[in-house]
Amino acid sequence: MKATVRVGDHQTVQVGVLASDIGTQLFSLFQQVAQFDAGNTFDTKTNAAQQSFLESTIQTASDIGQDINTQSASNGINYLMVQNTMTRLTATSNVYKGFVSNIQDVDMPTALSQLSQNQIALQAAFQVTSTLNKMSLLDYLN
Repeated sequence: MKATVRVGDHQTVQVGVLASDIGTQLFSLFQQVAQFDAGNTFDTKTNAAQQSFLESTIQTASDIGQDINTQSASNGINYLMVQNTMTRLTATSNVYKGFVSNIQDVDMPTALSQLSQNQIALQAAFQVTSTLNKMSLLDYLN
């Protein structure tokens, strides 16, 4: 049975390739060739019926080979999607680890000093904004 794996918030990938997906057509073709050979033994020279059968069989084998390549490409695309998701999740995990590290490994005196500086800068910005809001056109005309 094929499994479906969720690799992202809105992204799932069907994993696993079943032998029946790839081999059923190919083994059916082998069976047809064996059955044809049982009734029409191949010699060094082929007759018209054998020639016609072989030509159609070659085309069918080519189509089956193309289907196998398509399945292989689909499997490769799924693999690449999973690899990209793993890379993205690893990068996200590293960012989150950095956030946690910044919180857990903080130097308290430095953090308090930075907080104090930020409060002073914010207070100064509020004072400037308050002063600008109180000004009117008359202040500039005088």
